[in-house]
Amino acid sequence: VVSTQSTWATSQESKWDEFKDFVLNEFNSLLTRVNELEKTTIDNERTQLWNFTITNTMSLSKAIQIRCENEPGNRLWFLETVLNSALYKSSLLTGIKKLPSDQRLSQIKAVVFDKDGTLISFDAMWGQWVRKLAASLEKHGGLPANELYNIAGFDPVTSRCDPLGELAMGTNEGFKELILSHLNHIQDKEEFAKKAWVEMEVDASNIQPTTNLHELFTLLKSKGISVNILTGDDRVNTEKTIELLDLKKYFDFVFTADDMITPKPSPEAIWSICEVVNCDPHQVIMVGDTPCDVQTGWNAGCLTSIGVLTGTGSAEELSRVTPYILKNVGELIEFLQLR
Repeated sequence: VVSTQSTWATSQESKWDEFKDFVLNEFNSLLTRVNELEKTTIDNERTQLWNFTITNTMSLSKAIQIRCENEPGNRLWFLETVLNSALYKSSLLTGIKKLPSDQRLSQIKAVVFDKDGTLISFDAMWGQWVRKLAASLEKHGGLPANELYNIAGFDPVTSRCDPLGELAMGTNEGFKELILSHLNHIQDKEEFAKKAWVEMEVDASNIQPTTNLHELFTLLKSKGISVNILTGDDRVNTEKTIELLDLKKYFDFVFTADDMITPKPSPEAIWSICEVVNCDPHQVIMVGDTPCDVQTGWNAGCLTSIGVLTGTGSAEELSRVTPYILKNVGELIEFLQLR
């Protein structure tokens, strides 16, 4: 895939249609290679490979579309950045290099944390909400509760959430659009949403930190390490959470769904954070509870990407995308030797 980038670089005056054809050919090339590799892999590896390809292809396709729609001057730059990104270099096909313990702290300038399932309990916030939403939609004749749970990738009995599902990976607005798209029997979906949709209400009852965040962030800041958030939640909910936990003083940048050009696992959000805090991606570590969070870090070219077991991703699922899995973010203190 990367080998063709020079061809494009020599034809900057190409028309937009030619650019689109070029991008399409790049993704088709990637998928062709996946199909070839698929024939020689066992079932477990095939599933990993396919999940990786689908999530990243969809995200980067959308990234190119949005980035280039209103900023023609960025077409070449963005494509070259994508083709040089860790997407093609740190994938499950090539393996992931481990970071020696004695090199961790000295190389890190910033940590980017996912929010839900990483810093706070996912189920306490989103599990409660999706149950209320399911009941409301069913009551108003929208969707049977079980159908909504299936779409969301949520099991109401076990509170288990599919880490690759829309509830875990998507944004609030994206999730709402997805659910409403299934209401084919509703003529006026906008009016229906006004009476049946349940908005998330953040309060002390559904905000449960996964560890002593004040201790962790204080130690990180004492080492000169920038602390940041990258979340698929919206800004209102995120700022309310930070306020309730009294964490505002620690964060250098908070990146929410309202700020995103493209959602995880697109690398753009981490690149934006790097610009704000003045560091390179290879000086950043990403920490999250889903394979999508972890892959976002690899795609951005981060120094390393760490999974935690306080959210939707299981140890088995996370082990497919990172060698580093912690019980909770509090274990970063030992992992980074902060004291």
